Amino acid sequence: MDLFLLSHFLIKQEVGYYGLAQKIILTIITTVASITKVLSPGFSHVKNKSDAAKNIKHGLLYMLIPSGLFVLLFLTPNFIFDLFFTTKFIKTAYLAKLLALPFIVYSIGSIPHLFVLYSVKKPIYNLFTNLLFFLVVTFGCYYFIPIYGVIAAPIMIATALITSTLLLTTFAYIEYQKLTQ
Repeated sequence: MDLFLLSHFLIKQEVGYYGLAQKIILTIITTVASITKVLSPGFSHVKNKSDAAKNIKHGLLYMLIPSGLFVLLFLTPNFIFDLFFTTKFIKTAYLAKLLALPFIVYSIGSIPHLFVLYSVKKPIYNLFTNLLFFLVVTFGCYYFIPIYGVIAAPIMIATALITSTLLLTTFAYIEYQKLTQ
C-alpha cells in the first residue's frame, strides 16, 4: 500500500528509489520467512510455560540473524551502495536505511506471531494486528505522503510495525500467563 500511495502522490523518480529500497528490504525479509518455517514446528508442540519459554528464547536467538542483517544494512556506508547502484540512486541508500530500522521490529515480532498462531492457536490476534498494521500504513501514508513526501512511508511503516507488534506481544503475554507451569 505504501508503494501504491507513493506512486499516486509523487513523481516516478522518487517512487523508483523507494521501490528499489523496498526490494533490498524484501530480500532480507526472506530470511525471516525461512527462519519462521524452521521454528514453527517447535511452537506447535508447546504444552506449558517452560516449553513456550524454551521456544521463545530459541526463536529470539535465530531472529538475531535477520535483525543483524537489518542493522548491517543501516550501517552500510553509502560508497557500498554506490558500487551497486551508482551515485545516481543515492536516495535508495537513504530510504533502505530508513526502512531497515523498523524491520528489526518485524523480525523480533515474528516470535509472538508464531506463539499465538501455533502454540495457543488463536489466529484472530494475528488477523487483528495485521489489520491494524494495514490501516496505519494506508491511512498514514494517504495523509502524510502529500505533506512529507517519500519519507512518510518509512515513518508510517515504523509506526505500524511498532504498534501492531506491541499489541500482538501483549496478546501473547496474556496467553502465556494462561499456560500451566
